[in-house]
Amino acid sequence: MINNNKSQIITHLNHSEFFNQTCPDYDNSRRDESGTISFKLKKIIFRIIGNKKKWIPPAEKIDGSKMKRVIIFRNDGIGDYIVSTPVIRWLRQALPKVEIDVLTSFRNDAIVKQDPYVCLTYPIHHKRIFHKSVLKLYKLRKNNYDVIICLDYTKTTNSAILARIIAPNAEKITVLHPARKDIYGLVFNRQTKINVGSTQWSRNMLNFVTENIKPEKDLPVNECNPYVFIHEKDYLYIKPLVDNYHLKYSPNPEKILSQVDFSNDKKNTGENKYCILNISAFKEGHSLTIDLAVDTCKCLAEKYNSLIVFVTGVKEDFSKVEQITKKINKSNCVELKLNLSEFIAFLAGAEFVITPDTATVHLAAAAGVPVIGIYTSTDSARTWYPYDVPFSIVLSANNKNVDSIETGEILEATEILVNWLNKGVGYG
Repeated sequence: MINNNKSQIITHLNHSEFFNQTCPDYDNSRRDESGTISFKLKKIIFRIIGNKKKWIPPAEKIDGSKMKRVIIFRNDGIGDYIVSTPVIRWLRQALPKVEIDVLTSFRNDAIVKQDPYVCLTYPIHHKRIFHKSVLKLYKLRKNNYDVIICLDYTKTTNSAILARIIAPNAEKITVLHPARKDIYGLVFNRQTKINVGSTQWSRNMLNFVTENIKPEKDLPVNECNPYVFIHEKDYLYIKPLVDNYHLKYSPNPEKILSQVDFSNDKKNTGENKYCILNISAFKEGHSLTIDLAVDTCKCLAEKYNSLIVFVTGVKEDFSKVEQITKKINKSNCVELKLNLSEFIAFLAGAEFVITPDTATVHLAAAAGVPVIGIYTSTDSARTWYPYDVPFSIVLSANNKNVDSIETGEILEATEILVNWLNKGVGYG
């Protein structure tokens, strides 16, 4: 079982084994909610929204060749969208004629707009269903969507209302909730069973399309991984930084979508490798404290003296980033202040990133950059881990914040990953 008194270090080598042993799968189909007020209220709401009395699961897949336009619900976070990009990739390649729109949030709209596979975005408030941004969605009915794919599965009632507003007659896909499938089926006629255990959510969400839509072109699911896009303007913006510090900058061409041919720029072959320490997180209690960041950076800068450590965070934390680098006062510890798209371009060339459980985990993984992730939630570490890259996770003994995590534990996780990446050579 998980030791509740000490942080755990989990790597890409033992992740599945660790969680299979410590976290037995919970079958929520055994949970009887039928007598609860919440269940009865949901049943009334979904009957009204769906204008149905009974869910009858469809027997056949949607014919993709007849689809013209689809909208994806991803009106939540940046990391949520990145983990959902395999769905976008599959739709674009398996159904090349289909237009893909996304219902976004004010939080993630900027990054979704940059996705070359997406046609239009419609940002709304990520929490408030009764918001002026939602009132405008009625106009989307003219788009005549064939399919709605609801990937924001944690707010199914809100999503049902939005689906009814946008396209009442469209096919509607969401996750299968064993205890509420007959209720949710009154609106979402197609529900997808997810794989329990340690299956990463990008794989589960990919099932939403592969199990419900018949493609025009067959596409192996192992070719549908998360991705990020680097614009030329962002690359040109960070290039002086790369040149000034003589950084070795070579993004993984198999992971990155970009108009830039990085291999043609000989100036990117500097001798200095670099890593990134991100201190910021969206959720309260997940961000690194100044003291923890200072201690971690100082030890990193001393242990790996040929490695440049860039310290960064969201704009609201730039003053903390300045404090951290000033306290450390070492030439190989540098503050980094970039906007999101510039940060993605710079991140793509890093040796590894150290970050709390937040969007940066998934941005880095999508770019093929190894991750040292600092997690507080067991569930998040189990299914929202960095996908398809080497990683070390420090799982806090405290399920609410990172306060119980010590510098030594972050350094131990870093050393494990660095030794694996460099086969014991390191950067010192």
